[in-house]
Amino acid sequence: MIDILAHAIALAALLAVLVPGVACADDTAAMAKFLGDPDLRQAVINSASRTAVVARNPCAGATHRAALTPLVYKPMTFDDAGAPASGALKFPVKQEGCGTERMLNVIVFVQADRKVGTASLLPGTRHADPMLQRDAIRYAVAAAGGPEAGCRVGFVADTRFVDRESVTAPGAKAPAWHEVWTLQTCTKRIEVPVQFIPDATGTTVATGPGTAIRVIPLNTPQEQDISK
Repeated sequence: MIDILAHAIALAALLAVLVPGVACADDTAAMAKFLGDPDLRQAVINSASRTAVVARNPCAGATHRAALTPLVYKPMTFDDAGAPASGALKFPVKQEGCGTERMLNVIVFVQADRKVGTASLLPGTRHADPMLQRDAIRYAVAAAGGPEAGCRVGFVADTRFVDRESVTAPGAKAPAWHEVWTLQTCTKRIEVPVQFIPDATGTTVATGPGTAIRVIPLNTPQEQDISK
């Protein structure tokens, strides 16, 4: 599943960016200018259009609308000149076209050299942050039966937040929650229930039960070997 592997590698590269730093007060004016930059918004849309599910299902007439208010992964800070110094934000991007609606997700982050970078995250409404996404991908692929024999196509087509439990475990920062991840190979889609269970030491990822995993054959198989 090359697309999934590449995504896991990209997520791993982002982890250093998301390590909490020293909290600094937001510069409201600098933040407003940063979010209002049309070049930034175009970069977000460009990154969203490179998401694997979009690349595998091209739609020339698709429109993309990025959220005005991003989710903060790491608070933005700015230098005395108002330039970004650190931070990471997630922008949901709604794609519409060719009879399909998708929620795509893009992370905007300040790199070590203070340049601003973007990268696509998994599509859908999942609540798992990039660190948990990286960990959960391998569990979801294993639960789906691993790579399809003779197939070099494999990507996360969608993620869906289902619900959150009402009780928080002792020492945990939040209650456990449930999602459904849809993986796609050459000939099928596989819907895998994924559970995220916070405790005092972190968050455990679990999948299944096996009886809840749904396999949906594709009417039009994807290309079997993209290397040819």
